[in-house]
Amino acid sequence: LVTAAIIVVLDFSLIPGFGVRGAAAAMVATTILWLAQIHWLLRRHLLAPEHSLAAAIDLPVGAGLFMAGAALLFKGFGIAAALAAGLAVYAVVVMAAEGVPGRGWLGRPGKQGKG
Repeated sequence: LVTAAIIVVLDFSLIPGFGVRGAAAAMVATTILWLAQIHWLLRRHLLAPEHSLAAAIDLPVGAGLFMAGAALLFKGFGIAAALAAGLAVYAVVVMAAEGVPGRGWLGRPGKQGKG
């Protein structure tokens, strides 16, 4: 609820002067705030105390960067192709990271292998 109120205030203050870039900046700012709120809830209820914000968001942010790169590479093929490529790359990065020993979603231990 707080995040929604902040995005409305930021939108009304940034869009008139900056247009689409103002809307994007407002969205980035509120997404960071939302991540901080989620991190607080996760640490309080799920994560062990030794995990940091970086450990909680490194995989989604990293996969998002790869997703953006794939979408940019495919932008000349249309929005549907760019979106499909981005989503596919995001999924592959997340699944690949789950198989890395000691690395799992939200900083939890990944699959250690059978043996």
